[in-house]
Amino acid sequence: MMMRLAALWMEILLAIAMLTCCFEYFLIRDEFKSQGLFAGQSKSSSSYSGFILILILMAVSCCVLPFFPAVIGILFFCELYFVYRFNGPFNGGSGYMSFALLLGLCIYEYAPATEVKSISLLYVGVQCLLSFFVAGVVKVINPDWRSGVELRKIMWLPPYAVPTLFKSIFSSPKFSRVASWIIILFEVGIVVGFLNSTAAQAIILLALIFNFFNLVAFGLNRFLLFWMAAYPALYYCFFTVGQ
Repeated sequence: MMMRLAALWMEILLAIAMLTCCFEYFLIRDEFKSQGLFAGQSKSSSSYSGFILILILMAVSCCVLPFFPAVIGILFFCELYFVYRFNGPFNGGSGYMSFALLLGLCIYEYAPATEVKSISLLYVGVQCLLSFFVAGVVKVINPDWRSGVELRKIMWLPPYAVPTLFKSIFSSPKFSRVASWIIILFEVGIVVGFLNSTAAQAIILLALIFNFFNLVAFGLNRFLLFWMAAYPALYYCFFTVGQ
C-alpha cells in the first residue's frame, strides 16, 4: 500500500513540475527559434515545429498522468528529446532529478514484479538522498563553505538576482557562517531519516524549508518542484531500509 501511495504522489507532483516546465518553455518559445537565445545550445537537426509538438505532447501527458500512469513512457521520451536537443539537461540539477524520477517511475509502471517496482522507488529515493548528502560532504571539505565565504559569494552572483534583503542579511560574516553550518549539518544529517518515521518526516519538512528558501532567494522553482516529487520516494526509502 505504501509503495503504491508513494508512486501516486510522485506521479502527481511530477506532473505538476513538468507542466510548469512546459509553461516556462512556452513563455520563452521564441528563444528556441534559429535566431533565438538558446539556438546555439540545440541540435541543428531539431526543428522549432518539432519542439512545439513535443511541448504539447508533454503538457497533455502531464494532465493525464495521475489518472493513466502508463503515459509516463511518453514523458520519458519527451525528456530524452530535450536531453538530445540541448546536449544534456537544460536546467542542470533539476534536469538530472527529473530524469531519475521518470526512469524510476517508468520501471515502476512497466515492471511486472513487485520487487522490481520497490527497487525503482528506492533508486529515486537514494538519488534524492545523495543529492543532499554528497553536497554536504563537499561543503564540509571546502573551507570557504565552513567559514561562510562561499555562501556570501553565491548571494552576489548576477544570474541569481538575489533580493536585496537577503544580500544585506548574509553580508554579515557571522550570520553567513552560522547559516552555512546549518545547511551543512542538514545535508550531511539527512541520513538520520533512517532512524524512524518521526525523523524521516522531520528531515523531509526541513528539506522543504530548504527548497523554499532556494526558491525565494535564488528563484530556483524547478529545484523545489522536482525535489518535492522525489520526497515520497525518499520517505519510502527511509521507511523500507530503516525498518
